[in-house]
Amino acid sequence: MIEQHSNPFYTDNICYPGTTSLYYQNLIPLLGLMSIPLQWFLSIQVIYNLLVIASFMLSGIGMYLLARRITGNEYAGLLGGILFAFSPIRFEWMNLGWLNVLSCQWIPFYIYFLLRSLDECKKRDILLAGGFLAASGLTHLEFLIFGGLITLILVLHRLLVFRDIRGVLMVTSKVFMVFFILSSPVLVPTIMEGMRETYPRTLILDVGYNSPDAIGIFIPSDHNLLFKESIGFFYERLSTTRGYVQVSYLGFVLILYAIYGVLSGDIKKNLPWIIASILFYLISLGPIIHVFGQDSGLPSIYPLFRQLPFTSYMRFIGRFTLMLQLSLAVLASIGFASVTRGLNKGQVALIFLATTTIFLSEAAIPVEMKEGLGGSSQGYNLPQDAVILNLPSNSKETKMMATLTGGRYVNCYMQRKPKDHVESVMLERIRPTFKRLHYPWKDWNDTVVLADSGLLRSNGVGYITVVKGSYHDRVDELSAHLERMGAVKLHESGQVMIYGLP
Repeated sequence: MIEQHSNPFYTDNICYPGTTSLYYQNLIPLLGLMSIPLQWFLSIQVIYNLLVIASFMLSGIGMYLLARRITGNEYAGLLGGILFAFSPIRFEWMNLGWLNVLSCQWIPFYIYFLLRSLDECKKRDILLAGGFLAASGLTHLEFLIFGGLITLILVLHRLLVFRDIRGVLMVTSKVFMVFFILSSPVLVPTIMEGMRETYPRTLILDVGYNSPDAIGIFIPSDHNLLFKESIGFFYERLSTTRGYVQVSYLGFVLILYAIYGVLSGDIKKNLPWIIASILFYLISLGPIIHVFGQDSGLPSIYPLFRQLPFTSYMRFIGRFTLMLQLSLAVLASIGFASVTRGLNKGQVALIFLATTTIFLSEAAIPVEMKEGLGGSSQGYNLPQDAVILNLPSNSKETKMMATLTGGRYVNCYMQRKPKDHVESVMLERIRPTFKRLHYPWKDWNDTVVLADSGLLRSNGVGYITVVKGSYHDRVDELSAHLERMGAVKLHESGQVMIYGLP
């Protein structure tokens, strides 16, 4: 962005020779800007790890402030911060490399200052509330959906309970004005891009496949240290027919304390957190409720919310579990305050220590050491202006290879409107023959190996990169096809092959 004086939200590195909008991609622009000074003297890997650590710390601090304000209890605030920051599902997100979802630290800060604004109407709190909401949206677009829904719940509760319609609406409008001013450089073009429909909406079937199981919040994943062996039977049942993010385990400590908070607390006062917990849980289940990996046939309320801004672009609707986790952490802190009411400081400290020890044991998820693609193309440098076809053509591997090589990829798995002309040409030639290799239709670009190199060359393609891990035992078969069409192997590593076209 700085060196090339270019808009970071458009690129020709994928869907070349056209340009592609990245406004709906997980770019995490705020963290990117924050990392620029660090990039002068630290590696990307170190910066990434620092951002992960910061997300845990700041999430805990923000939730501590929120829970302490609601309960008026120091230990309850500390417990709320720990329950939110170190929930098992956040370790799962870290293991998946979802830095965008993991960086949810601004949301509890936003809610905290929103409540302060509604209570005290101070300019400083209004500015900070709007600023933290903008920070959330500039970190991940989905956080705007979360922030909007929780704001709606809290504001409606205030209107019904305190009936200060003018004051509540005035404060809320000021908060959103600050938010809009700060986020408009990115938010406005993002909305315009969505209105032009240049970015494909996620199919509702894909959302269903990647939705959590209804009992997933109670079932630890196979990474969990305490329950890995005893719970394996249930986890395997969830895994057989569901997507790989079907488990949304939050921890028994969190759930039990939250239940006690509901039973022992003031229902009228705690109603917004109870409603938020139920609402976000039901939305996270996706279009059809699944129980033990099986389709129950019962519709969820997700389709009602699909028309919200940005919601129809979400593949992993289970990320709504984040707000379920936050709402339950508030209720759990209320439950802890009720349990320890009337006890002396020593007794409260002992219960707090025991509770956090058990909870952190639940969340002690060993991070898998995965062999990534980073460094896989080392040993062969592609020209900066190289035009490349990646196999397979799905967006994950293509975007990763485009990042690693810096080349321009013609792959258009995420189809645009209108279709890229390269895509149209290839599709016409490939449609009658894709069944010969038994490739899934969604990976139609893979069957370009049946075409002659002249077809690729006529569209400017000079190289083919192959992510070997996507083909398993069919790598040799694919290599043979590439060699028959005249491609020359230039480089091979554990994960990647690079071919040049004559």
